[in-house]
Amino acid sequence: MVDTTRLLTFLEMQKLFPDCEIHIEKLAFGIPKAYIAIRK
Repeated sequence: MVDTTRLLTFLEMQKLFPDCEIHIEKLAFGIPKAYIAIRK
């Protein structure tokens, strides 16, 4: 069981996936919903 979770920031995603392009999935009004790492 997991007691807590923490979301990754954009910079943390870039550090974890340095060879990937990070896309930002957004909600209404440009609010970020998710970060997606795509390897070229």
